[in-house]
Amino acid sequence: MEFLSKHWLDKFIGQCLCAVLSVWAYVFPDNEPDLPPRKMLVIFLSRTGRAVLVRPMLDKIRKDAPDVELHVLTDTHNAEIFEIFGIEKDKLLTIEMETAWGGILSILRLIPVLRRLGPTVSIDGELFTRTSAIVSYLSGASIRVGFHRKNEEGNYRGSFINRAVPYNPYRHFSRQLLTLADAVYQVGSPSNKASQDVIPEHMEKCSIDADGRKNLSDRLQQDFPETIGKQLILMCPGGGDQAIKAWPSSYFLAVCQKLLARQYVIGLLGNRKDNSLLSEIRHGSGSPYVIDLSAYANTIGELLALFDLSELLIANDGDISQLSALHSISAITLYGPDTPSLYRPLKERSYCFHSELPCSPCLTAYNHRRSHCDGDNQCLQLIHPDSVFKQALAFLTAQSKSVMN
Repeated sequence: MEFLSKHWLDKFIGQCLCAVLSVWAYVFPDNEPDLPPRKMLVIFLSRTGRAVLVRPMLDKIRKDAPDVELHVLTDTHNAEIFEIFGIEKDKLLTIEMETAWGGILSILRLIPVLRRLGPTVSIDGELFTRTSAIVSYLSGASIRVGFHRKNEEGNYRGSFINRAVPYNPYRHFSRQLLTLADAVYQVGSPSNKASQDVIPEHMEKCSIDADGRKNLSDRLQQDFPETIGKQLILMCPGGGDQAIKAWPSSYFLAVCQKLLARQYVIGLLGNRKDNSLLSEIRHGSGSPYVIDLSAYANTIGELLALFDLSELLIANDGDISQLSALHSISAITLYGPDTPSLYRPLKERSYCFHSELPCSPCLTAYNHRRSHCDGDNQCLQLIHPDSVFKQALAFLTAQSKSVMN
């Protein structure tokens, strides 16, 4: 219900505000500022996993304008990831988007702060939410870059985005974000005709805190002494906020049992909503070598340390899969309602399963990522456990040979 209320506010109240601001922007047009900008604001409110894909854009902004004072506005849950990407704490603005009304109050408190900040350019990295577009205009930025519907139906965001970039559903999301950075310096329509949006094949790896890694290793050995001397494989069987994105738990259990037969330890990851699911897999395995590690990855730093202690990650499409791009761990990601064509993790030693049914992907920018599926997610059920186990074995075997050499 909360999701629906946020969607309702954004759709109806947001459209009205966008229309009002469009009229205001027409009557009081902005003067074209000098470039490169002195201050720039990047707005990105989506979940943490998607925020990982913003990194190439941030790197390009710094390359194009080395002296720019770069600020980021994001959800409080994403603060750590942007700090990892080099955004200083005093340049990081956060709002609480957990609830609709909490988000509104956060934005109202934030607007005076943004006006005092005075960015020359704002880049709205959201697809078609009106909230971020409204904040972009109210920040006072003269150049406002963002995705725009152009001649497409629906998703009205007003006409005050003066560096409008059409959303292209055929290009990886990181590539589309790069076009936003290019659009700052381009005129004409669309604003990304000359964009050289080449994304890196893989993300730059994050350094692991040695003390944090040792502390986590000591905790694991103390809490699960039976796992000492064994290799760890991580599994994340939850679907996050959308159950439709979850591979069947019985499939995870089947792969789990095959890996247990080869003497691996299985560490299960998830959030509080996944407690019953993790318990189901752990008890279904009947093995002490299937352990619940959901409490061992409360921060991104802890998760990266856990990656460093593990051989492989098997996960549904979601935050943990995307965060694996910041580490060299081998990763298998299971896609169904979404597509790796747009959201594959940018990393080496990565394999994405996707059955490509006619109805998949069904979560898009145009339907606000609300699937019309009846819950029978055949797109994921058609991915057989034997295929996933075979790919897992291929990764593990290749790593063993690499260590031996």
